[in-house]
Amino acid sequence: MIAAFPGVREAGVFVQNNELGIAELHMLLVSESKIDETALRRHCASKLHGLQLARITAVSALPRGGQGKLERHRFADAAASQSLHR
Repeated sequence: MIAAFPGVREAGVFVQNNELGIAELHMLLVSESKIDETALRRHCASKLHGLQLARITAVSALPRGGQGKLERHRFADAAASQSLHR
């Protein structure tokens, strides 16, 4: 659903608590070109039943294991190692 947005090659979402302990929705984004972040946020809100993304982090690839399976438990670490976009 999110990967259907033009220019998005892959995307993964995860929940992480902020400094107040409030759960926030985050996205890792692998894109083919520059993405209109405002349009992407609108698209995501419509697909995620109105949930808002706290952060979008551009990464070169989603974390995967040796067999090529997504390693969702590594999403937060991948986000922390990149510059975050709000």
